[in-house]
Amino acid sequence: NRILSELSSGERQRVSLARAFYQAPKTVFLDEAMSQLDLHHQHNLGRVLESYSKKGVSFILVSHDLNFTTHLANRLVLISKGKLVADGEAVSVLTAENLKKLYPGAEFDFSPRPGGGTPLVHFRSSSAT
Repeated sequence: NRILSELSSGERQRVSLARAFYQAPKTVFLDEAMSQLDLHHQHNLGRVLESYSKKGVSFILVSHDLNFTTHLANRLVLISKGKLVADGEAVSVLTAENLKKLYPGAEFDFSPRPGGGTPLVHFRSSSAT
């Protein structure tokens, strides 16, 4: 019972997503859709996306959150400076070699994702002295 301008940024984000789903699209484009959402709402949105995907809706999701995105995606397109780095199944695209092209100088560790699927990516921190 509030007007849009009175909502938090996360609430406005959820309203925008609800508008998109209400229109019954075949494809939904999401640009950093998770950026204003807390973990609980990110999880709920992930479940909604999976549900709509099973109904035949396609999603193109732009995100910097590799672990959340790869949990949902069956295909990844990695782009750096406007150039294609890798394109394909998440398991084969998410490699240290490809990530170094996106994040030069960074070091990565990978760990198994609970329940299987694409591994989790961890940026290795340099040891401070």
